[in-house]
Amino acid sequence: MGLRLVNIWYKYSGGEWVLKNVSINFEKGRIYVLIGPNAVGKTTLLKIAGLIYRPVRGEVYIDDKNFWELDDREKSIVRRNVVYVHEKPVLIRGSVLYNIAYGFLLRGVEKEKALITAREYVVGKGFEYLLDKDSKELSAGETQLTALLRAFILKPKYLLLDEPFTNIDFRNRKKIINIIYELKRESGIVIATHDLYIAEKLGDMIYLFENDKVEKIVDLREYFE
Repeated sequence: MGLRLVNIWYKYSGGEWVLKNVSINFEKGRIYVLIGPNAVGKTTLLKIAGLIYRPVRGEVYIDDKNFWELDDREKSIVRRNVVYVHEKPVLIRGSVLYNIAYGFLLRGVEKEKALITAREYVVGKGFEYLLDKDSKELSAGETQLTALLRAFILKPKYLLLDEPFTNIDFRNRKKIINIIYELKRESGIVIATHDLYIAEKLGDMIYLFENDKVEKIVDLREYFE
C-alpha cells in the first residue's frame, strides 16, 4: 500500500534525464522531505507523484493500483486521493473563502455546505482575517496560505507540497507546521524544500537530490557536518 514510485525515469523534451531509475515509497502517517539545489528533480518527482506528469519509464502505484494503466474513470477516482500544491500557486477568481471551498465543490458538495465548512475550518485554524479578501488582492504569502488551506481542508490521503514556506512569515509558518502535524495522522505528506530547518523539524524521512542521485539521509546534522 502507499504511493509508490518504481524505477522512475523522466526527462523534458530535448533535455537530459532529470530522474534516473528512482524508487520511493510514501506511506500514510509519515512526513517525507525532499531537499537539494534547484533543477535536480524535486519538483519533477512531486508532479509525477501528484499524477500530473507521466514518467517516461517506470510505474506509479496508488494503494497497489498502477495509475497509468487505469481507465479514465478509475483515474478520476484515484486522483481525489492525491493533492499537489505548487510552489507558485494560482487561485481562481473570487474570495479566499470561495477558493478554500472550491475543492469541496469539485467533489460534488452542495455550495452552501462547502462555504460553511470552509469558513469554520479557516476560523478554527486562526486565519479568519483572510476569508473575505479577494484573491486578486492578496500578497504572495497570502496566496500561498490560501492554496495550502485549500489543500489541507480536503485531508487527502497523500499531500504533496512544493516549497510551501517560501513567502510565509514566521507567525503563520508556525500555524502551518501545526496543521501539517495534525494531517500526518491520516495523510502521507511529501515536502520539497531548500530549508534545512524545515527538513529537520518535519521530516520523518529525508531524501537528498544531488548529482543525478536520490539518497536517503538518516541524520541530517551528521550528513552536513
